[in-house]
Amino acid sequence: MDATLATLREAGTGDPVVCLHASASTGGQWRALMERLAPAWHVIAPDQFGYCRRTPQERIEGFMLADELDWLAPVLERAGGRVHLVGHSYGGLIAMLAALRWPARVRSLALYEPACWSVAVRDDPTHPGAIELDRVGASVIRGAETGALETTAADFVEYWSGQGPGRRCRRSGGRPRCASCRRSAASSSPSARSTTPAALRWRRTHASTCRCC
Repeated sequence: MDATLATLREAGTGDPVVCLHASASTGGQWRALMERLAPAWHVIAPDQFGYCRRTPQERIEGFMLADELDWLAPVLERAGGRVHLVGHSYGGLIAMLAALRWPARVRSLALYEPACWSVAVRDDPTHPGAIELDRVGASVIRGAETGALETTAADFVEYWSGQGPGRRCRRSGGRPRCASCRRSAASSSPSARSTTPAALRWRRTHASTCRCC
């Protein structure tokens, strides 16, 4: 079996809907939506590249977004026909890239907070928002590559969710209580530079579903 399909979540019958999850998550984030859509739709929620323990180690080095699309291709083949793509955050970015690569395969896009930070940075790198995004991204990569995974993950969660969620996810001693929050520091960054080998190795090692945050 193709590694992409090994941990696939699938439900229902009807026109295909493929759901792509956010950073620091898995296809499991779509459980509730899958239950609601299953009576009328064929819903598929894969674990994306690096979030599945079956991600081939040799593919992690030199990872590019094109690898994410190659990882998605078997899912679209399984879905058959033209698909409705649903994407959240990083998954929204992948959904847009998939529509550009396979326009004839995509019937519609439903995107929630698509992570296109590089566009903002490229259009005006001197804008305060672009500078902040680049700073946060650099901090995430630095934390992943120096091994400060727990602290970096908690800081990442607090940046996006406001002060508090990251701390609530820590045990005494500063460790997050769930693998998903530990993984967040390496699985995404606003500057899209979390695709370094160190970050992807961590993403693969700690892949699991978060239910506590």
